Amino acid sequence: MLRTVARCVLVGVIAIALWPAPSWGAPQSPAGRPISLALLMAAPGRSDLSWSFMHWLGAEQARRTGQVSDLRVVVSTPATALSDMTLVVRDGQFDLIYVASFSTYGTALRDLANRFPDRQYAISDIRPQFGDADPGNRAVLGLLYQQEQPSAMAGALAAALSLHYDCPNVGIVLGREIPVLHEFEMGYKWGGRLGDPAPVRDEPGRSPRQAPGPGGPEGARAVDVHRRVQRSGPRPRGD
Repeated sequence: MLRTVARCVLVGVIAIALWPAPSWGAPQSPAGRPISLALLMAAPGRSDLSWSFMHWLGAEQARRTGQVSDLRVVVSTPATALSDMTLVVRDGQFDLIYVASFSTYGTALRDLANRFPDRQYAISDIRPQFGDADPGNRAVLGLLYQQEQPSAMAGALAAALSLHYDCPNVGIVLGREIPVLHEFEMGYKWGGRLGDPAPVRDEPGRSPRQAPGPGGPEGARAVDVHRRVQRSGPRPRGD
């Protein structure tokens, strides 16, 4: 489900790049023509099967559907981020330079956007801080969502598929129990209830908080949303 969300998000950003936006600068590519896209990810890149993988999947989907004509994927470590990104920016051939890791590229993005404000940049999750008078301030689009918003979309998609295939249960596996993951959990549960009001139960304990669907607990075709906290080790958030 999250892969589908990521595809939609990145395809949406590419659509923004094709549409004139006064607050972001003039697009390099005329509206309606496929763009050239540079996608910058943190090591190990798409093989992480997580944050970077979903960004790559969205970019690849845009390429397959004809919105991107040329896709270059760059994978960097913090030690190589500035030099790698400098090569991409100096190349000058990309309509959009998309950064998928603030922790790896944040400083480089701020520096290069101020030096080359005629390029178009976008970044997921966290946007570098710019002063109002900084030349790069208008060149960088920050794509930021509240934690519960994408997880609500994932929960709704999971509930819809669960009801379609007559499978009464959906679940979410979270990382280590930190405050931000409770926000992801709330969004997922909210989205999961869109298909049908459902009992929600936490693990361990398995005592449902009753919210049965139409017809009562026995007759309801409700989605039972589980919460399982993975305690074997942390799962990285973002990148």
